[in-house]
Amino acid sequence: MSQAISLLSTLISFLLGFSFIAAVHELGHLLMAKWCGIRVNRYMVFFPPKLFSWRWGDTEYGLGSIPLGGFVEIEGMGEDTAADAKEPAPWDFRTKPAWQRSLVMIGGILFNLLSAYLLIACLLVIAGTPYLAKEGLNEHGIAPTTLGQEVGLMRGDKVVQVNGHDFKEYTELFDAILEEGPLSYTVIRDEKQLEVAITADVQQQLKEQLQEGKETLFVPLYLSNIKKVEAGSAADKAGLAPGDSITSINGKPTPYVQDLQEVLADHQEEMITIVYQRDGQTITTQVMLPKEGKLGIQSADALPRMYKRYSLGPGLVEAGRKVTLIASLQIQGIMKIITRKVSFLESVQSPVAIAGMFSQYEGFSGCFFLFHCLCL
Repeated sequence: MSQAISLLSTLISFLLGFSFIAAVHELGHLLMAKWCGIRVNRYMVFFPPKLFSWRWGDTEYGLGSIPLGGFVEIEGMGEDTAADAKEPAPWDFRTKPAWQRSLVMIGGILFNLLSAYLLIACLLVIAGTPYLAKEGLNEHGIAPTTLGQEVGLMRGDKVVQVNGHDFKEYTELFDAILEEGPLSYTVIRDEKQLEVAITADVQQQLKEQLQEGKETLFVPLYLSNIKKVEAGSAADKAGLAPGDSITSINGKPTPYVQDLQEVLADHQEEMITIVYQRDGQTITTQVMLPKEGKLGIQSADALPRMYKRYSLGPGLVEAGRKVTLIASLQIQGIMKIITRKVSFLESVQSPVAIAGMFSQYEGFSGCFFLFHCLCL
């Protein structure tokens, strides 16, 4: 029951957020049309059946009952002049010069960019944003991806510099990937300082992975502490609960989430023995692992997070940087579709992926994440 309520809450949050962005997009078309002297017949938030509406000037404004977006009806837009027997009126979209018609067409995109900028700026100034500091990243060290292992990184390495310079936040390590020029990380391993250089080819792969929202070279090591247990999952059947800490599976130590994932991948559709800690007690249980090799748990992020709030000026600058970065990644994604490096079907899965990722966030973090993903 609780799982169904959680899924419903996630779905409602996602639909409302998506509809808000769509409404802002259509509002951009509306305002540009009115600025150019074009009549707008109707502007609706959500889709019919209509709940209520009112008329202001020549435009009907209304609220629908299906939260799947919104729409705007602009006089003459989408109509064929040749097929229309009567001459278009002066306020018709078709009678306007090309530059005004172009403004109306791109008005939605411009307003999405503007809304993304203003929303992110407000969030940064009013509420701030959580971040993982260098000390938090290195509390347990890093877990390199396959690509990270190939370039010479090892589990437990502690990253102390990027391109020979100190850093304060985890995200700075990703920002460096997007910069032009050579890329290198300085790490501490067995009390020795080593430099790991990244070739241009690997750096290009990393840029593409960042665009697709995939892990790049490494992630922090997370302790195997449980935050949530899915109802009816293998973990639920085994008696695991939030707050438990899994210490081993089939005799293999699993102090970190990454260890847990590796062990589970090797025992799909097998009976496994789980040893975990609860309130200082060691408990052993057994359960059949499903074909997917998933226990059905969400791990607790126990790394110490810092909180950064911006004053107005720096907040506006940082919001601009974030919007520019996201927009550039979106443009690169569109170019990949055009050049057929990524299939269209893969690209349209992104809203579903966003909805699934959004379910992992709560409160302000969820709001911040949603607007980052949907505003552009």
